[in-house]
Amino acid sequence: MSEFGLWNGIPRLHSPAQTLHLCVGTRCLIFQLYRADRVPLSLRKFLYHTGNTFVGLWNGSDQRKLYESEHVVGIHDLLDLRKYAEADDGRSLRGASAEEIVRKVLGYEGVRLEKEISLSDWGRRDLERDQVMQACVVLMLTFLFGLGEICELGSSELKMETNWR
Repeated sequence: MSEFGLWNGIPRLHSPAQTLHLCVGTRCLIFQLYRADRVPLSLRKFLYHTGNTFVGLWNGSDQRKLYESEHVVGIHDLLDLRKYAEADDGRSLRGASAEEIVRKVLGYEGVRLEKEISLSDWGRRDLERDQVMQACVVLMLTFLFGLGEICELGSSELKMETNWR
């Protein structure tokens, strides 16, 4: 299972995807679609492999956006985990924020997504460190939720290795 997301820094419904976010285990990839001349065949095969399920939050239009992009990228199976999230009392978290889902499903307090980072320029040549870190935190948490596992990552702190250029 992999976490998957697209983002462009502007309202998601009617705008092209600029980045593709993937996470498998503790490894995250932010692929800059808008800067790529092509999408590597290995990435296309990974995204369309019938044995892979991709998960995310608020990703209802992502599959269509990928296919309608200049790269015409297909993805086999994409699930929005909000449809499966429930509070302890069984109440659906379908309309909940990512922060509330993380708190109620994974038990991590204090995880916040900064709106100014989410709405920042994802089309820039070099993404800011805060953009990369926020994307990776969202990817990792969604990956854990998708697996249905709560890993020992520390009290409320995520520790991730990053390789910076």
